[in-house]
Amino acid sequence: MGLVALRDVPAPSAADALAVLARRGVRVKVLTGDHPGTAARVCADLGLRPEGHSGPDDVVTAESVDTLSDAELVEVADRAVVFARCTPEHKARIVSALRAGGRTTGFLGDGVNDLPALDAADVGICPRNAVDVAREAADVVLAEKDLTAIDRAVLAGRRSSGNIAAYLRITLSSNLGNVIAMLTAGLMLPFLPMLPAQVLVQNLCFDAAQLAFAFDRPPASVLRRPTALRPRDFLRFITGFGLLNA
Repeated sequence: MGLVALRDVPAPSAADALAVLARRGVRVKVLTGDHPGTAARVCADLGLRPEGHSGPDDVVTAESVDTLSDAELVEVADRAVVFARCTPEHKARIVSALRAGGRTTGFLGDGVNDLPALDAADVGICPRNAVDVAREAADVVLAEKDLTAIDRAVLAGRRSSGNIAAYLRITLSSNLGNVIAMLTAGLMLPFLPMLPAQVLVQNLCFDAAQLAFAFDRPPASVLRRPTALRPRDFLRFITGFGLLNA
């Protein structure tokens, strides 16, 4: 007789990468087909567990998910960290529940059983050594098999989002000011305040200056936490500065 013990050890950088993502405001959850005890142990080693908990009793199993309504699953999916014994359908349903609760979701998977969840998430992510169908279904393919690549992608996305928001604010407020000024001048003056060619030259010079936004560094608060682009905030900014610009 003999006894063989096998252990799949997480990558040395995994715990640090997950800690960095947590500081960025990214909530990491684990959806696995493994046994609840195995999932709880690995996640505890990585620091992924609810506050004050670390045992298999804190893991939500697929059987529990089956007993929940869609509304109940939204609450459980937002609160829980580890889901075990998940089938592809369970993974997709949990991801959909997170989205229904207002969360922006990214799902990382590399196998055929991850396809439904990759499709259900806002952003499907897979490593470059994933199966072909997973790479085709994913929105992002990681060039490195390292979770730190996700942190860099999050930073790049937030930097781009911050620059886009700044560009939209200044461009739309400036255009609104120009429209108000031209309409007012056209109604009050007996001549055209600007010729069409002059308007085009003005816009060309203005847009050329906006190219600097591609290399701008947004505030640290934008990189630290995810920010939503709220239309109401844009409208207030554009209206206020558009009137001042006019």
